[in-house]
Amino acid sequence: MVASGSFDNTGNPYNVSRIINGDTTFNLAAYKAYSPLFISVTFAMSYGLSFASVTAALTYTIIYHGKKILNQARSLLSEQPDIHARLMSAYKGVPDWWYLSLFCASMGIRDLGCTRTNAFLKCPCSCSVPSPSRSGILISLSGLSSSLSPFVRSNSRVRV
Repeated sequence: MVASGSFDNTGNPYNVSRIINGDTTFNLAAYKAYSPLFISVTFAMSYGLSFASVTAALTYTIIYHGKKILNQARSLLSEQPDIHARLMSAYKGVPDWWYLSLFCASMGIRDLGCTRTNAFLKCPCSCSVPSPSRSGILISLSGLSSSLSPFVRSNSRVRV
């Protein structure tokens, strides 16, 4: 069966509202009375392959490029600034309090969204704390920044 949804033991779409209490907590007795959760083979394979591909990308990066990444990180402060750093040195830096206030505002909006909405399943705020780090890792592994770097360098005609 090729499907992206979840099913009950009769093959119908899984009705999550039958196993959730009014306060959005899990009801084990209702779960046992209703049905265990069934997913299709393609759904299970897509989840498994997603986790495997992220693990493989991290492992590949560490094994084949780890030394280069460490050397680049160590020499970052001792090298002469490149053209981009020299161009940006003409502008004032953004103060740290600005980043802190932006972070606090976004966390406040996140907390309001987690606790004040009337969503069917409320997600605790602790679920969304590690999300930015996971996103950062996945974006860095996607190669978007490295694929744009040659374009930026080749079209840069500014001389300092």
